[in-house]
Amino acid sequence: MSQNPAPLSDKGFTSALGLAWDLGYAIALPLVLLALGGRLLDKALGSTPLFMLVGVVLSMVVTSWLVYRKLMPMLHHDKDNKEKGETKKVD
Repeated sequence: MSQNPAPLSDKGFTSALGLAWDLGYAIALPLVLLALGGRLLDKALGSTPLFMLVGVVLSMVVTSWLVYRKLMPMLHHDKDNKEKGETKKVD
């Protein structure tokens, strides 16, 4: 007989879903906007895909910064809780 895992609390599930949504936008939007902008600039100037590649590289930098900015407060919060001896009870 196997036990079913405990259901996630609504608050935890909603929080995780919100984080996934935020990270999805932080990854997708800069890539689409900067690569598309680079492609349009390449078309207008009749150049090689130079500006599109610059847009992709720039989007990686922007995405890394956005993800770092989003995750660091959470990591520091968890670290502070562990130092204080506070732990979350997982059912």
